[in-house]
Amino acid sequence: MVLNWTVVHIIDENSPFFNLSQKKIDEAQVEIIILVKGYDEYFSTYVQQRTSYMYEEIEYDVQYVRMFRNDEKSKRTILELDKLSEVEECKGKRIFSKGR
Repeated sequence: MVLNWTVVHIIDENSPFFNLSQKKIDEAQVEIIILVKGYDEYFSTYVQQRTSYMYEEIEYDVQYVRMFRNDEKSKRTILELDKLSEVEECKGKRIFSKGR
């Protein structure tokens, strides 16, 4: 079964991003380093992925588009990989302010 995951970092008073504006992030030239590690039960091995994002790659006030849907006819979950990096305006609580 193919799965997709969205990794989320909650920005609250415990987060290093708490109360940071886009201007402060840009001035500090922030780089976010991501390391995801998991266990693949089928192959009985650990898998990991590393990547990083520079301050100019951060998108504000957006969220990822839902990339799966249920097909009522076949009763299967359809994973739409063409939406992998697609974003839309954030519908929930804003985590960063566009205001500088």
